[in-house]
Amino acid sequence: MSLELKKQSNPFSTGGGGVNFETRVQAAFAISLLTQSFVPCLSKNMRAKELKFQNKYDGVNTDDFVLVASDASNKESRLYAQIKHEITISGAEESVFEEVVKSGWEDFKSDDFDPKSDSIALITGQLHKVDINNTLPILEWARYSSTSTDFIKKVNTVGFTSKTKLERLEKFRTQLTHANDGNRISDDELWQFLKVFHLVGFDLDNEYSVIASLLCSLIECYTEESPSLVLAKIITWVQEFNQNAGVLTQNNISEEVNSLFQAKSKVDFEHDLLKRKHPTIPLLRWHPAMRQQ
Repeated sequence: MSLELKKQSNPFSTGGGGVNFETRVQAAFAISLLTQSFVPCLSKNMRAKELKFQNKYDGVNTDDFVLVASDASNKESRLYAQIKHEITISGAEESVFEEVVKSGWEDFKSDDFDPKSDSIALITGQLHKVDINNTLPILEWARYSSTSTDFIKKVNTVGFTSKTKLERLEKFRTQLTHANDGNRISDDELWQFLKVFHLVGFDLDNEYSVIASLLCSLIECYTEESPSLVLAKIITWVQEFNQNAGVLTQNNISEEVNSLFQAKSKVDFEHDLLKRKHPTIPLLRWHPAMRQQ
């Protein structure tokens, strides 16, 4: 009797790579809350105060996590994030990209979303060259345009744009039309959505990850423990919040995790930045080797 061999599958998928990648990305944003550091895709004045996991139950569609941040004057911003290890920017129906854009559009149109301060992010693994060269520029042009007319003029100007960029833009328009119950969206709606939509690449799916190295460098400023071990603990801790649709705040950080971030930061980034903005403040501290002979 012959045995039917199991069909070979992608080991990343069958080995839980997608789930592992999602948790690592969520852990990266949890570290921004623990260290009160900058949050990608939001104003640099914002600091994380709350991280909500899998909260579709609360009426959110882009639900892998929602990060709530605030500035010194208590003004709030939200980052709605969808995590997909790999994705193709496509105009096809029933595609992963259609699902992402539909969820983002529904959140964008909700009463809770403030387009002046909130953002939507599609976080993936390493970005494809075609997206780096064509998708990212379109999103940046939208953010730096004064009006939808200005934006549309840019993307249609020969020499300024390219055929591939126009095709990318049309795929966004197609998916937003699908999300809008089949009703074609206006140029202004397209521009307004693209202004708040971010495509972000996190290479957290390989051993020698640049993002993981930067996270470890940040962690090292706050603890005497091994940064790689601390990062591993944070990933496990976040996994528990994720699978229970938890809400992480400054008030419910476990003692075990909190103790890892008790050491005072060895680097005062804001103080060093202040010195560079004001040249009259000396940049070099006196050292015995500097004394005059």
